[in-house]
Amino acid sequence: MFPFPGINQESYDTIKAEQEEYPGYTTLIDELLEKFKAQGFKVVSSKYAGSGNVVLLPAESDDIYNDLLLLGNLSLGEDVDDRLKKLIDLT
Repeated sequence: MFPFPGINQESYDTIKAEQEEYPGYTTLIDELLEKFKAQGFKVVSSKYAGSGNVVLLPAESDDIYNDLLLLGNLSLGEDVDDRLKKLIDLT
């Protein structure tokens, strides 16, 4: 489990616009960010395990269809765990 550093503004804006265009498909980004802030997050294999992709879920969620963020969405400040930075470099 990792503390949640937030997401970059570009990712937020993109996700927000997609949710406004196609409502009801995933957890609303503002609700999702609250879950991440409250729970921290875990890194898991994507729903297509053979793809090698990993996604982020709130620590208490297993809902890989509605509660996910991508590694590239993270805001990478100096306080981000070095293991995450290495994982991002590998993807």
